[in-house]
Amino acid sequence: MIRKPMVYALLYVSQSNLDGPGGLGAVKDMVAAARLRNASLGVTGALIFAESHFVQVLEGSREAVDELMRSIERDARHRDVRIVREGAVAARRFSGWSLAYAGPPALLGTLLLPDREQDGEWADRLIATMIRFAAAA
Repeated sequence: MIRKPMVYALLYVSQSNLDGPGGLGAVKDMVAAARLRNASLGVTGALIFAESHFVQVLEGSREAVDELMRSIERDARHRDVRIVREGAVAARRFSGWSLAYAGPPALLGTLLLPDREQDGEWADRLIATMIRFAAAA
């Protein structure tokens, strides 16, 4: 019996170092570059940028996701990068996206408050929201 390899998934939150009117342009450039890099590494996922924070789900091989996380942790556009959840999942949730993206959504901003990051239900709700976003985009 051939076993399908499990997909490694990681959800992180970081604070944004991007300020002012140039911030959104910098995020759009970052998204364009990330889509190409993610595709080359076989990584799928979704990103939400809510002005003060980034939230991203990455899914793919453990090696590819780890490589991207090392890059994100060194990226000057991020600070206080915190992994909220990681581990194997049965299937990709963003299979059609090298990177689905949503800009500064006012309602999601409250979901990104740092004191909620330890709440497992919060992570479940956030991932479900990102899946719905990716399906509608």
